[in-house]
Amino acid sequence: MDSGKNEGSPAAAKARALFGKYVLQLSVGCGRSVCSNNLCATGGTKRSKAEAFVETVALMKEVGEEGLCPLVRDLETEREQERERERERERERERERLRKDAVSQREIRELLSICKATESYTPLVRRLGTVFCDMDILEYCFLREATETGEAE
Repeated sequence: MDSGKNEGSPAAAKARALFGKYVLQLSVGCGRSVCSNNLCATGGTKRSKAEAFVETVALMKEVGEEGLCPLVRDLETEREQERERERERERERERERLRKDAVSQREIRELLSICKATESYTPLVRRLGTVFCDMDILEYCFLREATETGEAE
């Protein structure tokens, strides 16, 4: 039976994040010296990770985010930060791949003059073939050209 919350859904991601924040708060604390939250290791009782796991399930159902200290509520867990850094690295690798594989008008003109001089259009056909076989590269080339010339899509 499907509960409507698959592992990749935004609701599941939010629940995992809340779970991690409660475990952190219950076992480590928020670190504020003035904390008076009895659901925080700093202001109340420090729990072991096992105790924090058990207590977290009940807290998520009973009080949701309301039991979190402000610092913990706004805190991105280390895992969330690492996932975001990895996504950014992946986006940068993709941008670099597109920049490397993209073809410019200047490159086309240079290839065309080489082809005319050698009376062989094979280099041009091969180069265009690599671009036209990859929709991402093709789109990147046209969007870049439109941006450089000031044209709108």
